[in-house]
Amino acid sequence: MTKKEKLLEKFLSKPLRRNLTFRELVTLFQSLGYELINKEGSRVALWNRVTGDIFDLHQPHPDDTLKLYVVKKVQEKMNYPAASGRGIKNHRTTVVALDGVGYNPFGALVFGHTDG
Repeated sequence: MTKKEKLLEKFLSKPLRRNLTFRELVTLFQSLGYELINKEGSRVALWNRVTGDIFDLHQPHPDDTLKLYVVKKVQEKMNYPAASGRGIKNHRTTVVALDGVGYNPFGALVFGHTDG
């Protein structure tokens, strides 16, 4: 299992982990093609230039540890069924890029999911 897969597994684990860091979140999203954008104060965004997808959040401070609601928000962003209480089918994140081509920023990294 690659480091990226291990990191994704940490974020998708149930029960939610209480020791995940902002640095790990940024690393995971950067491995999926996102860029970190600093906004006002502690507000940041993770932006995917290819899809235009944006994930907004507050950078934790003074500690780097993420709040549990942020970890749950990550799971929901990845359409992870355990986070939403929904079933497995049709839980791929597909974003239509500017060229009209569907693109799944999480690709095969979303374990146990089907396309339909």
